Amino acid sequence: VSILDGLSLGSGDAMIGINPASDNPKNVDTLLKLIDQLRQKLEIPTQACVLTHVTTQMQLMKAGSPLDLVFQSIAGTEATNKSYGINLAMLQEKLVGMKVSDVTAPNRISAPVPAASVR
Repeated sequence: VSILDGLSLGSGDAMIGINPASDNPKNVDTLLKLIDQLRQKLEIPTQACVLTHVTTQMQLMKAGSPLDLVFQSIAGTEATNKSYGINLAMLQEKLVGMKVSDVTAPNRISAPVPAASVR
């Protein structure tokens, strides 16, 4: 209901994100599928993201969850990032090192939009 409220106000159209209460992969997958069903049913040209830890997002992406956008909060200091459970090396390994061939499902982030289709 909150997603529809936001859309009716004209917000959330570029990306629909949910900040979950849990980092549980099964729950996050359920939320991603919920957003994807809503996006498809209403034909909303948007992206979906559940703002969970980057390692959970990568695990779900590899499993074929409908994840469009990988998000991770970062801070200005190494100590604070460590408290988030992340560091630069881990982000490079998880994100920069990931190849499209590592993804089993055709996530919408895998292919760039051809310039001719942008008006």
